[in-house]
Amino acid sequence: MLSITFYSSIIHIVSICYCTLAVGVKKYLTRIVETLFDTAYLVSVITIGTLMIRESKNNAQFRLFGCMAVVLGAGDAFHLIPRATALCTTGLDNYTAALGMGKWITSVTMTVFYVLLYYVWRQRYRIGGHKALTAAVYGLAGLRIVLCKP
Repeated sequence: MLSITFYSSIIHIVSICYCTLAVGVKKYLTRIVETLFDTAYLVSVITIGTLMIRESKNNAQFRLFGCMAVVLGAGDAFHLIPRATALCTTGLDNYTAALGMGKWITSVTMTVFYVLLYYVWRQRYRIGGHKALTAAVYGLAGLRIVLCKP
């Protein structure tokens, strides 16, 4: 007759194998789901932005929102595409240069996004003049780009 210790050892080994398998499956599914989500996000935001630009007619504010969406999507593509590639191939460690440059480009496009948002604010609330504020926005945007450079 087998002892309780033997059965306990078998249960322990099976649970370790199950946990190891579950972690591997979870990592695999996470990579797939993240890649699918990123793809859907990029296609959606760039498509919606492009449609907004095309359909804006004479509405400058609507056109600016479309430009903001395209800038956001295009900028995010520079770090999401290398990330998706890394997740679906050899891993993030082998794509550090592409991911680093992608994050910097994303940072630059986010700065452009906020400058465009400044112009949306000016149009929405009919803000005129304020040349010093506009100069400050451009100066700070340029400084942020320089400081974020890898």
